[in-house]
Amino acid sequence: MTQAEWDDIVAKYPRHGFREGVKALMCGFCRTKPVTTYDNFVAEFGERFVEGYSREGRRTVDMILATLE
Repeated sequence: MTQAEWDDIVAKYPRHGFREGVKALMCGFCRTKPVTTYDNFVAEFGERFVEGYSREGRRTVDMILATLE
């Protein structure tokens, strides 16, 4: 794909509000279903933008180490 083709596609199908929409969706998961977010990239949204969200003690490595103690 050439730059001109890319520019044409983006002009025809703009992504207005895409960034904010993705952020709102990911933060929503962190607020409403936090257990599903601790071991993947969504947790980074929670840690940065959701008050009270924490992976402390819930990371995969934390769970594995807890079973070995």
